[in-house]
Amino acid sequence: MAPITEVDRFPIEKKMDDLSFASPAGQETKGVSFPIVDLARYPIDRKGSPALGEVIRSAKDKYRSDGIVTFPGFLVPSAIASAVEDINRGIGEGDAWVTDKKHNVFLDSGDDTFGEEHARNKKLNTRVAALAYDRLSADNVLRLLYENDDFMNFLCAILEMDVDGKTLYRSADPLGAW
Repeated sequence: MAPITEVDRFPIEKKMDDLSFASPAGQETKGVSFPIVDLARYPIDRKGSPALGEVIRSAKDKYRSDGIVTFPGFLVPSAIASAVEDINRGIGEGDAWVTDKKHNVFLDSGDDTFGEEHARNKKLNTRVAALAYDRLSADNVLRLLYENDDFMNFLCAILEMDVDGKTLYRSADPLGAW
């Protein structure tokens, strides 16, 4: 698999925050001394703050209306560069699951009762490479983010998984934790 090199294809703001991202309790960050999340824009470390409340409210509204929410600039550029470098350094041939296929949005053979350009039949290309969680180094910024309780609480609040007994869990499967 070719190394990932297109870091600047992501819509990233160049804003940096002086705060370093907190590692999960009791874990060392093993040299990660730069911010991972733009905490000025996405203050996930300030539970209960008005600023975080506004980010969560806005994200909930967007999720409810559109079914998806994005967070441009959530990861700072140095965190993305570090993750890409770590992944490229740590993967060997055959480590990642890779697919490059054409299919319709339903992942089936389509429906002849509709035209070729109908959404039901239109073929789209999907190119994906996925690296299993257990292949990430212990100090990979994506792994640190995944394991961070502030990030988990942020997701739970947006998805309303913190009410009515609904809970969001991290996967115990070391291959498919993502």
